[in-house]
Amino acid sequence: MPSEWLSPDFRTPPLPIVPVKFDKDGLALSYFSTVTTLGTPQDAMLQEIRLESFFPADETTAAHAWSARGARVV
Repeated sequence: MPSEWLSPDFRTPPLPIVPVKFDKDGLALSYFSTVTTLGTPQDAMLQEIRLESFFPADETTAAHAWSARGARVV
């Protein structure tokens, strides 16, 4: 853990999201997630279902995510 986490930097404004960062072999990818919960279901089988989706948090991650799927970012 970096020692800087003990003292926050108030010069930079906080982000409205909490990015999840992955670093491997010099490639840094950053994602944020959303969670959807189905509440008050009409069917007992749908109770407590949560769906978590990850989205690219920056341009580098978006370009890498789309190129990995065989698509192009326009």
